[in-house]
Amino acid sequence: MQLFEPGQIRVTGCVSDLMAEDPDFERIAMASLHRHLAGDWGEISEDDRDMNNAAMVNGDRILSVYLAPCAEGRVYILTDYDRESTTMLFPSEY
Repeated sequence: MQLFEPGQIRVTGCVSDLMAEDPDFERIAMASLHRHLAGDWGEISEDDRDMNNAAMVNGDRILSVYLAPCAEGRVYILTDYDRESTTMLFPSEY
């Protein structure tokens, strides 16, 4: 179930490269995207969770964090405040 419009789905070059190289990472990355769109914000603080929930109403940006089998151990998914795009990136790219 999708709770909001993500706009254009984007991935950074580093994420794209790892998705092409590692089927397990690709599967988890895509599952993380579905979780993000369904309002499951992943591994974030309660305050950040509240901010994301409020953003569903007031149109602020939405940031989710998910554990992932990669060198950085996490993948971020960020939906812009204007809902024109949603980007998957690594913490070092944030």
